[in-house]
Amino acid sequence: MPVRCRQIGWLLLSLALFACGEEPGLDCVDSDGDRYGTGCAWGPDCDESNPAVHPGAVELCNGIDDNCDGGADLEWPELATTCDGLDLDQCSKGFWSCAADGGVTCEENGTNESEVCNGVDDDCDGQIDEDLADITCGSGLCAMTINGCVNGRLVSCAPKAPPEAYEVSCSDQLDNDCDGVADKKDQDCLRCADADDDAYAAVGADCPSGDDCVDGDPNIHPGAIEVVDGIDNNCDGNTDEPTASQYHGEVVFNEVLVDGNTPLPDANGDGLADPVEDEFVELLSQAAGPIDLSGWTLFDLTNLDPRHTFAENTVLPAGQTIVVFGGGTLLPSASGAQFVTAHNADVGLALGLSLNNPGDVLTLYDRNLLPVAEYGYGDKGALAAVQDESNTRAPEGSGSFIRHSMAPGANGARFSPGTRVDGSPFP
Repeated sequence: MPVRCRQIGWLLLSLALFACGEEPGLDCVDSDGDRYGTGCAWGPDCDESNPAVHPGAVELCNGIDDNCDGGADLEWPELATTCDGLDLDQCSKGFWSCAADGGVTCEENGTNESEVCNGVDDDCDGQIDEDLADITCGSGLCAMTINGCVNGRLVSCAPKAPPEAYEVSCSDQLDNDCDGVADKKDQDCLRCADADDDAYAAVGADCPSGDDCVDGDPNIHPGAIEVVDGIDNNCDGNTDEPTASQYHGEVVFNEVLVDGNTPLPDANGDGLADPVEDEFVELLSQAAGPIDLSGWTLFDLTNLDPRHTFAENTVLPAGQTIVVFGGGTLLPSASGAQFVTAHNADVGLALGLSLNNPGDVLTLYDRNLLPVAEYGYGDKGALAAVQDESNTRAPEGSGSFIRHSMAPGANGARFSPGTRVDGSPFP
């Protein structure tokens, strides 16, 4: 029931003030007990049925004029405007509304707009038709990858035309005819009779790469390097036909360490004795001027892959040496010699010189694959390779090969890569 207060004496006035919280002499009707009402000193109330609604109350977002300022939720002007919710796109497809806690929240349908090929910025990030996957078609040499969406339209992918009508090579690791299989997995090569597995067939057999004049030796086939060994290595009907390089005699093998072993002192000077990395071949210039070794190669009798290919801009000064080690972390030579580590140009082949201990023939070719120098040892030469000791020329550059420790001035040293046998520098 409403409380009515009247001026009935000081005692009754005190009781009324305690009940109503009103100043003396006022008539206050406060139905909800929030001290706001008709005739009340604190002022009128805009809702006598809710004690939480009165002037000065905290305005909540709830559709009610909590503070009696004449409008509901006026503190949130963003209500009913668009917003971007918590989905992954950046599109403002939701609306601000009142939350349960009296604040505001962005109500969105929850679906993520993803980019499709239509010339429209579907995900509202300022870009059109971005992040759409490229498409690839075709196989082997015919493979083609393109942007699948151009100017808002999907495009189709057409493979490149096959460069060959059949698998022309059974050993180049390429799908030449674009049928999805390469080399000996291709039907063109499956019917190829190839006893030595060099991708060249016995004479008269059907093999895309052609005939092999000796189908029993993988080092003999069309395209092999012809060396002076009394054999037709490249199957052209001729034997030992390479013309000597113009540099023949100007660069020579001067010292070779073949059979390294773990007790071996550290030949390459990297602080680690290693039987593979400490192998070396020393070449000595006998020319009157510098020689460009760019693209020169070092082969042994396997003839399939070079033991080393000299890098571009490799220049050997007159009278100086360059030493090819099997590996290791090389320090600059104090003698002026050049130190390099062996490598192969073809991906997937093992690094290192991989010299054959029982015997081999090393051949140095210029960049035109013309022979410059040759050195045979063991069962392929006059002097066997000795464990932990190099073979060296005595005298340097022009003499026959002998064991290093027996060379004049060696004083028992077992090798001297980059210097003379006595440790002094070239030239």
